[in-house]
Amino acid sequence: MLCRHHFAVLGLERIEFTELSVIRRQYKQLARLVHPDKNNHAQAEDAFKKLSLAYDCLSDDASQAQYIATITGNKKRRRNHGQEPPPKRQAPVPTGRQRTPEEIYQAFVAEEERQAELEFQKRGFERVFIASPKRSDRKKRADTPPAPTPEDLQREALLATDLESKRGGWAAFKTAKPAAPPSPPPSTPLSAPPAPAAPAPTFHCLLCRRKFKSADVLARHEALSDLHKANLAKQADVAHI
Repeated sequence: MLCRHHFAVLGLERIEFTELSVIRRQYKQLARLVHPDKNNHAQAEDAFKKLSLAYDCLSDDASQAQYIATITGNKKRRRNHGQEPPPKRQAPVPTGRQRTPEEIYQAFVAEEERQAELEFQKRGFERVFIASPKRSDRKKRADTPPAPTPEDLQREALLATDLESKRGGWAAFKTAKPAAPPSPPPSTPLSAPPAPAAPAPTFHCLLCRRKFKSADVLARHEALSDLHKANLAKQADVAHI
């Protein structure tokens, strides 16, 4: 960064009093670009150092005014004395330890966070104050009953007109005798429960120990069943013994 003054380091062309918001904006953009943790260029650390020193000098109104006076005074003296070298001046005695570029950057980040928090709180309060009257108006409108419509007024007038006739009708209900309760229907004799159905007859083959639904099925079993024939043969063998 071959810049002749702090304004040029921050990307500002003219040497003149500049608002702090502009100084902070330029420093924020360039610090992100040349910070050694984010840029591995060989000269990134030196550029970050010059940038932080320029910001530290110009971020204060009094310091910026003094710096401008020094720069413009040196230029005027060079114009008046031509090529004569300026007289040597003693270096100012430092009043305290100067901050490192990283300390300057961290202080800048902390200030950015503080301002962002204040802005967030301010906007939050504004939303509350702006929204509160609207909510109160909606509540008032909800509590206030709606105005009657022409149909409602007509209905109320009709009810008021028929009120007397309706009163007469209601009085007739009071003087009328209650109607006699209806007589119960004649009782019908209870019928006896149906007798249980007789069980269906079953047919047995004692030799095979099986049941059949009808005599025909039993006869077919005795004539055609191999089991029945085998049981008959066993019975005949036992009889011969």
